[in-house]
Amino acid sequence: MNSDPPASAQHQRPERLSNLKISGFRSIRALDIDLGDLTVLVGANGSGKSNFVGVFNLLSALLSERLQVYIQREGAASSILHYGPRVTGDLNAELTFAGEGRTSTYAFSLGFAAPDRLIFLSEQLGFHRDGEPKPFQRSLGGGHVETQLKQLAFQASESAPRTVARVFLRRLQELRVYHFHDTSKTAPIRLAQDIDDHRALRNTGGNLVAFLYMLMQRYPAHYERILTTVRLAVPYLQDLVLEPDRLSQGKIQLRWRDHSPDYEFGAHQLSDGSLRAIALITALMQPEELLPALIALDEPELGLHPSAVATVAQLIQAVSRKRQVIVATQSSRLIAAFAPEDVVVVERAEDSRGYGGSTFQRLSRDELGAWLDDYDLGQLYDMNVTGGGPQ
Repeated sequence: MNSDPPASAQHQRPERLSNLKISGFRSIRALDIDLGDLTVLVGANGSGKSNFVGVFNLLSALLSERLQVYIQREGAASSILHYGPRVTGDLNAELTFAGEGRTSTYAFSLGFAAPDRLIFLSEQLGFHRDGEPKPFQRSLGGGHVETQLKQLAFQASESAPRTVARVFLRRLQELRVYHFHDTSKTAPIRLAQDIDDHRALRNTGGNLVAFLYMLMQRYPAHYERILTTVRLAVPYLQDLVLEPDRLSQGKIQLRWRDHSPDYEFGAHQLSDGSLRAIALITALMQPEELLPALIALDEPELGLHPSAVATVAQLIQAVSRKRQVIVATQSSRLIAAFAPEDVVVVERAEDSRGYGGSTFQRLSRDELGAWLDDYDLGQLYDMNVTGGGPQ
């Protein structure tokens, strides 16, 4: 059994997504926001928190060249464009990455096309190194239905555009949305999984058991820390039983024990909240070299016991010192763990025509002032002092 790699072998912190511009996407009429190591989006149901996280799902589909499948599964272009194509014809986005004396941008514009889809109106790459007089810019054209980024990145001839495209493709592929909400009886997270499907933890946890088995074999110290933390969040669970299925070659299924060593339980005997807690803890405590560059979590508190929420909050803070983290939540207990400057309040406001849209406002410690002497952020959120809370 191999031990964990030494700290010197672990990856350094990757470049950070420093700014995101998005317009015309669902409830987001227009947004231009700077992002730090940790961004916590808070707001009531329907305010648009999940739509912000959904931008990264859109990017994931775009990069896997499944944009058109994503559009149809999300209700077609009319459901994605802000108030539909009669009000919003184009969806625009620009991502800026910064670090180590250089800045890179990836921008695209998607336009409505019959019968109810989106096509690329434009797609662009940009790169600028400090001290260089002129930035590199490359247009990937328009009129295509799937990204041209991969085609440029894997073209045969060596070129500066190919190099920039490869770098950008890698950065964008390292943006990961984890949402472990589907814990139904037929959810992949509860079923037998391919034991070799362990390269990266899937965003829905569909390979959770295979991934944990790999960690147990290759990163035993990390696995033991994960298991110890799982015991704190799920006190009745004493051990995970991770063994290949003897009857179904190449398959593995989650089994576990409580404090009695004589009986093994199956995945279907775990509560929804317990299963989500195991998945969240695994995602946030995986070895640093396996961590995505950016982790987005949509309502990670869903179904968790209050003590487990506190554990997840601590893990989010810890992982944000290594990677960039975005969290969408309406849990006052979770919000209480964070600093005001990390929190962005999301609310819904109507324009002069009566169209509603999401607004995003970062909290200020100075503006909260004396409130912070007597209350934590979670209490201020419940009292609606911060905004974005219950009306």
